[in-house]
Amino acid sequence: MTVRSMAIGLAGLVACTGGDPCEETAGISPSLVLGEGEDEFERELMEGDTMLAERGPQGGIHIWPAVQTTGFAPGTRGGPLQADRNPPIFTAALYDGDALLESVSTQLAMQGDASLAELSLFRLPLSYAPEEVYYQAVPFRLEVSGIDVCGTTVSAERNINIQFQ
Repeated sequence: MTVRSMAIGLAGLVACTGGDPCEETAGISPSLVLGEGEDEFERELMEGDTMLAERGPQGGIHIWPAVQTTGFAPGTRGGPLQADRNPPIFTAALYDGDALLESVSTQLAMQGDASLAELSLFRLPLSYAPEEVYYQAVPFRLEVSGIDVCGTTVSAERNINIQFQ
């Protein structure tokens, strides 16, 4: 591969991704709003809010954390059969006191841009104690953290309750 072909490829990559994602976040304070939503960010979670738990078709039980960010590189969604480019990495963890019950990570591009982006993270399975009584008896702490391609980190946590539909 020649230097010229490498330069053309790099220029195409930058044009394809819309430029330097780190430049796009410059001057915007990074923040993360923790919320809920199966397909999109539907609502912000406030301290003590209740998240609805659903049973899936295979009997699993899960909740749907979602996030909104500012000052954070959201990545670029790929097309059909194409991978996302520069997607951030998010981790959601559910705690009972200091005990970690569940944790899951995802690496997906967000909808939006550096000024405001959102993502329905994934389903967070509740496999620790499938008895509905356990989850309704105590409040839990939901923590979400993320890191983007620029190395910017964001995080938020809320004490939540879980209710079964």
